[in-house]
Amino acid sequence: MDRMGQKNLTLKNTINNNMLIRKKYDLPTMHKFKSKKFDIKRLQEEALKLANNYGNVMETNKALCSNNHELVMSVYKHFKQINLTEFDPEAASPTVESCKVMGETAGTGDENISKIAKYKLKSRLGKSLNPGLNEHNYNTPTEAYIGSYFQEVVKSFKADAIRVRLVRLDPGKTLTPHIDYDPTYAVRVIIPIFAEEEATNYFWRKGKQEAYHLKADGSAYFLNIGFKHTVVNSGSTPRISLMFSLKDQSDLQEIEEGNWNETNNMGDLTLNKIYEEHKAYADAQQVAV
Repeated sequence: MDRMGQKNLTLKNTINNNMLIRKKYDLPTMHKFKSKKFDIKRLQEEALKLANNYGNVMETNKALCSNNHELVMSVYKHFKQINLTEFDPEAASPTVESCKVMGETAGTGDENISKIAKYKLKSRLGKSLNPGLNEHNYNTPTEAYIGSYFQEVVKSFKADAIRVRLVRLDPGKTLTPHIDYDPTYAVRVIIPIFAEEEATNYFWRKGKQEAYHLKADGSAYFLNIGFKHTVVNSGSTPRISLMFSLKDQSDLQEIEEGNWNETNNMGDLTLNKIYEEHKAYADAQQVAV
């Protein structure tokens, strides 16, 4: 390693050693990054070039056999994606036996058991995870990603990124409400590329529903996916976003400490919508089409 590389590594280690690590209740439900504003036209142009490449989650992430096909598809059946980073070929591949065990624990159909299994498995460093379930192993760039504007955008963040992808939710579709993981495991970031006003993110925090519309204007947002969440698209066009996770909380250091269970920091992005009513409207639209 040359002197410049060693200097950058030393700086990064210093930042990590002084980093404030916070769990989900210590962070806002969502946060708009202050210093991030990307060229939305370039994002849209690059997304359109890949418009024919979307697949369902099981097609694009074969290693997710470890998380029970029925469980994955029940959550992501309306969610299409294009991987921009893929499963690390050097990571140990899941075995048939481990897939069966994981299916029995995380895919029982019992919501509480599924949540408990996920939280036990997704420790902060992911050491106890089956390789196929550990998002930190989804770090190998695809040909479409290398040299793209997507890569330039992602590399502008302080922390290294994993599981970079384009995601699409079609008109009249709803993502099944679910919990992913605490931000101590990884930090979820989304950059909307195409999004009508009818595309709405919903979260449930301490029994209270929160609703937001994320504008496709080049802004980047942190999503606190340790809380139950979903997306409803009752618009007439797909909602397409660049989505990825960051390996540590370096980029969250700009968020001040506060009582985030009582405070909302999203201003005019906050909506007065009710999930059940919005979903029913989207479902009716889907039937009508």
